Amino acid sequence: AIARAVERGGPASIVFRNSSEGLLVLLSNELVLILTPGDLDVLNGETMAQARDGLARRLGEAVAVARDEQAPVRLLQGVLWSFLGTAVAIALAFATLWLGRRIRARARDWLRRRTDSASKDSLQHLLTGVRIVGDWLLKVLVVVVLFVIAEEWTRFVLGQFGFTRPWADAMT
Repeated sequence: AIARAVERGGPASIVFRNSSEGLLVLLSNELVLILTPGDLDVLNGETMAQARDGLARRLGEAVAVARDEQAPVRLLQGVLWSFLGTAVAIALAFATLWLGRRIRARARDWLRRRTDSASKDSLQHLLTGVRIVGDWLLKVLVVVVLFVIAEEWTRFVLGQFGFTRPWADAMT
């Protein structure tokens, strides 16, 4: 109903009509919903007038946002921000991979020096095991950071467009 009201152009009128079922809510003469007494927040003492005012405000905001989001300038802005976000995410991913490799190489060299200077074979085997476990833990940490970067990128890009913004909001 909101999309059709925006497509028609002109101001979208929000009208409320009483009926036997409850309060009919019309947007540009199109039925949007029926507000019944069962929909009220009775625990907080919400009245039908308060619910009507809140619904009119939120519906008006939704129409205004839908109009703004469909403007070509806003779509272009969203695309450009998405490209920038993609470039930043790729740079962060490469930096994470580079840093992970660098830390693993330094840790491997440090443990190799300790292993070479160890006198007993059992100590050498223990340090080799520590190196292997540490190497895998660092790989897991890098993968987790990459997943976080991917999730944040997805949330950012979805948040740039009005119709996908609810998905971005659900991710937070």
